[in-house]
Amino acid sequence: VQDGCAHRCTYCIVPLTRGKPRSRAPQEVLDEARRLLRAGYAELMLSGVNLRQYGRDVPGYGDFWDLLRFLDENLAPEFAGRARLRISSLEPSQLGGRGLETLTACRLLCPHLHISLQHASLAVLKRMGRGHYTAAMLEEAVAALTAHWPRIGLGADILVGFPGETEALFEDTMATLERLSFSHIHAFPYSQRKGTPAADMKDQVETAEKKRR
Repeated sequence: VQDGCAHRCTYCIVPLTRGKPRSRAPQEVLDEARRLLRAGYAELMLSGVNLRQYGRDVPGYGDFWDLLRFLDENLAPEFAGRARLRISSLEPSQLGGRGLETLTACRLLCPHLHISLQHASLAVLKRMGRGHYTAAMLEEAVAALTAHWPRIGLGADILVGFPGETEALFEDTMATLERLSFSHIHAFPYSQRKGTPAADMKDQVETAEKKRR
């Protein structure tokens, strides 16, 4: 439903390779979803490079939560109980009041979230250019969601060995992961990408240490 990104995390090459955010029209998404569900598909993934930026490029589209509500309102009367929607990836900053209200209200939604967390240390997140959320936001959201979804699949992306990540900061992230009891983790080592600010940062972590972490 969305492609491109304008956020420019300091480690990420995506804005240079995929360009500015582009959002599909809600009606176009609905039409394709209905066609696929009527053809017998039981689950559809709503995916994007950065779903937080859905709708920002087109006035009147609203945001991703507006899209999800629109889809659920139009598809649930016909498909609730025999088909479901799954979300590819969200950021903790999206899981505020409106996001939680939408997630718990949707009748077609699979009780599964994959979170683009990257790190639990705010100091590291700021160096990544991702200081607009905290791990605490995610912990609060998960507590609220598990009251509605007693069984929930919870995954996360974790970036290990970012420049300046000390052993203590790494252990902070490990402690957060243990508290949240994730179902699965997509952990990957930081790799330098030419043209990104992080590639020239000091305190690069040795390759062997990144692999160990």
